[in-house]
Amino acid sequence: MTGYFPYHVGMQHGAMLPEQPAGVPSKFTFLPEKLKELGYSTHVVGKWHLGFCNWNYTPTYRGFDSFYGFYNGQDDYYKHTVLGGLDLRDDKEVVKTKDGEYSTYFFTDRIVDIIEKNPLGLPLFLYLPFQNVHEPLQVPKRFEDMYSNVQNENRRIFLGMVSAMDEAIGNVTMAMKKAGLWDNTLLIFTADDDPCSRLVPDNPGSRGRNCRPRYGRRESTGHPGVGPALPTY
Repeated sequence: MTGYFPYHVGMQHGAMLPEQPAGVPSKFTFLPEKLKELGYSTHVVGKWHLGFCNWNYTPTYRGFDSFYGFYNGQDDYYKHTVLGGLDLRDDKEVVKTKDGEYSTYFFTDRIVDIIEKNPLGLPLFLYLPFQNVHEPLQVPKRFEDMYSNVQNENRRIFLGMVSAMDEAIGNVTMAMKKAGLWDNTLLIFTADDDPCSRLVPDNPGSRGRNCRPRYGRRESTGHPGVGPALPTY
């Protein structure tokens, strides 16, 4: 959102925990704030994790017209809870109607709805940080079953989570094409974490991912921290 590495915005200690009174300092301008100056409609659906101890740290105070998602970083995909508390919002309102629903499904539905309702000719900025493929490892069985040949359970679930996200992105791009937006769209696909984060060194498949021989994190100033995936279309 800022274009800075974490250590330039006071986040060198790592990701914010739910009980931490922290956030990206307000002196930093977020990308949607600049885009709104250019007349864009701006929306975020999915993971925030940039601070919520004060309303001024939350999405609609940092340049977004709307927010539908969760504030923290490791929420349950079905219960939408973290540390026992419900963490799902529609702007400021707590959403209590999605218990048991896989988040990737209804996040996709919301983003498609935004695309379909966007006034013709109005520039649109969409930020869609899915939970996938962040922990906890959870996915509907139909996606896990795609990889029944994989013996490691965590790896099998992780691969299913990638496929669930792939299906969701396909539905979003299809909606953009139907709305006539595709030929005038810049699609940037990037990563939240790298695959090395929090791996157990002597068991690289323990969390479903493996990037041996490296074990850095996104905060590191060496690889892979300086080079998350960034395909642009």
